[in-house]
Amino acid sequence: MQFAWLILIPVTLVNILLTGGIYLVVSSFGAPNWVFLVVTGVINWAGLFGFVQLVRRVTASSTRRAQAPAIRAQRRAETAATPLLPLRDAIPARVAVAQSAGATNSTGSPEA
Repeated sequence: MQFAWLILIPVTLVNILLTGGIYLVVSSFGAPNWVFLVVTGVINWAGLFGFVQLVRRVTASSTRRAQAPAIRAQRRAETAATPLLPLRDAIPARVAVAQSAGATNSTGSPEA
């Protein structure tokens, strides 16, 4: 919808004004109507090709700009995929926890 309101409607209004201007110029020379039709056709075809090139260029740059955050996140994820700690069977290595001096073992007796 935004494309229609911001792009297509102004382009259409310019095309209407351009067609009217071409008609006034061609009719002021006293040329027949087929000259007006040929000139209008050539200008409209050139405008169509120019418009397609412009939209292609703008779409490509906006697509790259829109995809940039996702590409950066994907690259960060690839570099973060390598673990900092060594893995054993895909489970991070457990670090032994030092027990305090007064701790007891599983039987309830003090450790030596």
